[in-house]
Amino acid sequence: MTSASLRIGAPVLALACLAAPAGAALPHPSWSLGVSAGTTRFDQHLADYQWDLSARPAWGAQAGASLGRFGLALRGSVSGASQHVDAAASVTDPSVKVTTFDLAGEMEVVRPLGFALLARASGGRTALTYSPDQVEIPTGGGTMSVDLAPVHAWSWGGGAAIRREVGPRWTATVAVERQAFSFDTAHRTGSSVTFAREAFGNWNGRFELARLFGTR
Repeated sequence: MTSASLRIGAPVLALACLAAPAGAALPHPSWSLGVSAGTTRFDQHLADYQWDLSARPAWGAQAGASLGRFGLALRGSVSGASQHVDAAASVTDPSVKVTTFDLAGEMEVVRPLGFALLARASGGRTALTYSPDQVEIPTGGGTMSVDLAPVHAWSWGGGAAIRREVGPRWTATVAVERQAFSFDTAHRTGSSVTFAREAFGNWNGRFELARLFGTR
């Protein structure tokens, strides 16, 4: 080998050695579409407003993106409950539909035995809608119509999840998350009505199944 070829070959070889491990270490982005199903249990505090606090089914869908240990997902979920209005009302216990749209971030904390332990945080909007949204309550002189207006509030939360790959392009996740939201309330205290802004929340346990796309 001539001295000229050594002068050219050595830098090229050095660059190749540096590029190989760096390229191998770079994480690849991936995308996912998934569905979820589970249960929701609302706070005991909502019993003060005559909510039925029994666990209710919940379901949802999500679209996510991840890079290495970090991921983001746009999620939509639906759950429900019922709220007692009045024993003499035309509908005594209207159903309450709880719809949440949020953006959730997650970070892989550790990966033992092929399972990924994830920490999660989320923020979004929650809507409470009633069915029916108007009830009739009898009074001494006839009936009174009561409108059950929808309630919209910001929501936030956090939790943990365990994920495992169940195929070349599928993942299964079991998650437990705490969600909170606040809105204006009015309730009777003696002979007066008290207005306040109060915080409420729920616990969600869900199973998620997702299909992966993109380079891995």
